[in-house]
Amino acid sequence: MAGQESEADPQVRRRRLIRAAVILLLAASAAGAASVTRFEFSRSGGQTPGRSVSGVVELGASGGRVTSANGFRRDLGSDEVAKLREALAQPPPIPVPSPDAYTYAVRIVRGKKSRTMTLTDASNHPLVPWLQKETAAISRVPPASR
Repeated sequence: MAGQESEADPQVRRRRLIRAAVILLLAASAAGAASVTRFEFSRSGGQTPGRSVSGVVELGASGGRVTSANGFRRDLGSDEVAKLREALAQPPPIPVPSPDAYTYAVRIVRGKKSRTMTLTDASNHPLVPWLQKETAAISRVPPASR
């Protein structure tokens, strides 16, 4: 019959296999993102070297918290945690040399396993704007509260 796909057609089988593989990859990515419980970040470099900033983010089911050794603390809502998990599930981009840009080292923890990625201000990654905003907030903590 015209208009119907034949199961014997190799192109039809190939398209169905590709669809199934994409669905499995998306499901695995979502499961991996949901299992991230913590990540640590540090910022270095930039135009004023020597002023590194770091923090730890704990991610829970209903929210999270950012803390830093200098006394910074901020609670995260569930929407922000979901966006962070989504960003952390993205692969790291190819490094872009940028001598005056900040460099961010991010250690992502999933259970007993961890991985590290390096980003810069010039990186095309969804986590970069969040890191820029958060490290700026941490660096504004007055010296008296450190």
